[in-house]
Amino acid sequence: MSLQDLNQRFCVLEAPSSRSAFGTPRRGGGYMMVVLSLPMLLGVAALVIDLGMMSLAAQRVQHVTDLAALAGATRVEDTAASTAAADETAETNNSFSNWQVDTATTIYGPGDTVPGYRTLGYREYVTDVTGTTDFDFAFARIFGLERATITRRSAAVCEVWRNRLARGFIFAGSTDPSVWGVYSDGLSNQFNGSIHSNTGVSLNGGGNVVTGDILYRNAYEQNGPDFTLDGAVIETPVTLYPVDFAWADFWQNSWDHDVASINATDSGGSLPSGCWHVRGDMNISASDFHCNDSLFVVEGNIVISGARPIFTNVTLVARGSITFSGADGAFSPFMHDVFAFSLMASSSDVMNVEGSRCDASGVLFAPYGGLRFQGSPMNNYQIGLVGNTVTLLGGGMIHDGPASALVADETSDMKLVL
Repeated sequence: MSLQDLNQRFCVLEAPSSRSAFGTPRRGGGYMMVVLSLPMLLGVAALVIDLGMMSLAAQRVQHVTDLAALAGATRVEDTAASTAAADETAETNNSFSNWQVDTATTIYGPGDTVPGYRTLGYREYVTDVTGTTDFDFAFARIFGLERATITRRSAAVCEVWRNRLARGFIFAGSTDPSVWGVYSDGLSNQFNGSIHSNTGVSLNGGGNVVTGDILYRNAYEQNGPDFTLDGAVIETPVTLYPVDFAWADFWQNSWDHDVASINATDSGGSLPSGCWHVRGDMNISASDFHCNDSLFVVEGNIVISGARPIFTNVTLVARGSITFSGADGAFSPFMHDVFAFSLMASSSDVMNVEGSRCDASGVLFAPYGGLRFQGSPMNNYQIGLVGNTVTLLGGGMIHDGPASALVADETSDMKLVL
């Protein structure tokens, strides 16, 4: 038997050595790895905590900037007041948190381009607020992270509809000292609100009552006995119209009815509801004609005549003149509390409304021409008369003003856009 055979027969298999190649025991090596990596694991956990707190701080900054932007949007027509409202809101919210948010406010108006948004329409304003806060890391300092600046931006757009009738629902915009801005002739009329004229005011007839103020410029006269004034007669500076509607406010992107003209003569007739674009004139000469829930945007003139016309929830807008006549009828507004709006410019009357014994409500607006309204006894009118000049004829009328004169001075539609 060879030596090699003996070695193979009598060899003993050894168990694997518990020592490394360098003679170091391997038992417990895993524990050592855990011990060595523990600081790193704790650091990662600490970083996660800091990042979580940083996320809360970022939410806090966004919350403050959102509130500041919306607060500023309530006063957008006055840049200083809007900025002050945004700053005050941010400061108030800072008193409840350890994260103090610094804000910078920019106000954009009609025609301005807001970065990241768009160019604003003629009624639109934006309050743009950038908020920042310094965030101090706690545990992440072991990685060399000490402080981070968190920045968030918020912008609120506000579409402003000036409606400052404020109980002064009879308003004349003319400044011509040679004309009477507001001229009233009739007995026993009651005006439950103020009368404003940028030029003269003339009130004629006995037994008339004005529960508000009479604001005039250039001249004031009152003729007739038993006149009652609960307010004061005040000389006033030139004031802007209390409403500021424009053609674009009524223009639709699509029309239910787009026609060359309207000419209706059938008594008892009607027109379908919807939004109408009339490229020419609109003429309705029929008794007992009725229409409801409609907007008429007319490129020409509007003439509505005949007994007992019923125009419920209807708004009439014309580039030309508007004539509405017919006793024992009714009219009320469809859009923006406006019943009739004429853009025609003239030194004479461009809007004539005969409302004898009518159930009437809404604003009548003729900013570039005269407005003439004739009423009758024992009728209560919830209408606003706003024109370059305003003439009222008839007696025994009670004027309470439109719904928009009984609410806020100004209405706005606000929303966050950034």
